[in-house]
Amino acid sequence: MLGFISGALLSWAVVIEYPSAPVSVIIAIYGLISAWNWERRRFIRVFLSAFVGASIFICPLLIYNYAIYGNILTSGYEYTVLFPGMKDGYCGIVAPKPEALFNLLFSSYKGIFWFSPLLLFVPFALYKLWQTRGQKVLAITITAITLYYLLWNSGFV
Repeated sequence: MLGFISGALLSWAVVIEYPSAPVSVIIAIYGLISAWNWERRRFIRVFLSAFVGASIFICPLLIYNYAIYGNILTSGYEYTVLFPGMKDGYCGIVAPKPEALFNLLFSSYKGIFWFSPLLLFVPFALYKLWQTRGQKVLAITITAITLYYLLWNSGFV
């Protein structure tokens, strides 16, 4: 049941918001690595149930995309006409811009550290997590997800 629910929720996140797809993959990889040492039968059972859960919950999106756009991997974002920036890069996402990244982190207008200065301690906390026995994969997962969202947001047109 744990695998089914995990797969379902990770794929449902993608259905709700496409940009969460890389994060769902990162979390799925974390789950696979964490469960790798389980007894093989249990690992396979949980993995297959996660696959079934993910498949069931992603199917409505794939069916919808095929019915509307003729391709299961096409996104409605590709057809946006009111924002011309969507034609740049992939659906308006280009290479991350250092200035945008700086503003996301430090600007007094929208910087995350301006609104929540306690987040300045996160690198220290991640370092301590890294040093904790058996938590390196979790530290890498948290760092990867955080970096993904920072780089993704700093790449908007």
